[in-house]
Amino acid sequence: QCFSMLLWEWIQWKLCSSRLRCGIPPSTANGTVISTTTNYVNQSTVQYNCSTGFIFNGTNQLRCECDGAGNCSWAGDLGSCQDIDECSTSNPCQVASTCYNNPPGTYTCHCAAGYSGKNCDSDVSSTEVSDRKLIWIPALGVIVPVVIIVS
Repeated sequence: QCFSMLLWEWIQWKLCSSRLRCGIPPSTANGTVISTTTNYVNQSTVQYNCSTGFIFNGTNQLRCECDGAGNCSWAGDLGSCQDIDECSTSNPCQVASTCYNNPPGTYTCHCAAGYSGKNCDSDVSSTEVSDRKLIWIPALGVIVPVVIIVS
């Protein structure tokens, strides 16, 4: 009789636990929940990904856990999305330019004279603009358009 009581409790727990659910998983700054369902039952897991320019520091997973009384909550020690310092990890800025890490998740290059572009990889002293040419004048620190007129 003791065995049948334990068996009945186990069957009842299995039937009930399939209906027990955790709520919506907690959010994390600069990250998103990756899940294939919105039906978070007992023992289901969710993973988190960070936005571009951020990397996860710590655990990126939580599990829905329910106790014998039917109370469910998210369990685990969720880490956080930390800003990547692009300037110190890969230094994307070219040609003796200066890189500035601009939180959140971005960087800016201050280009050396005569260069432009997001990573300072365009030589503006020889850039053509339609029928004009741009010429860099180092002594003045300016770029001027030059148009050749043939008479």
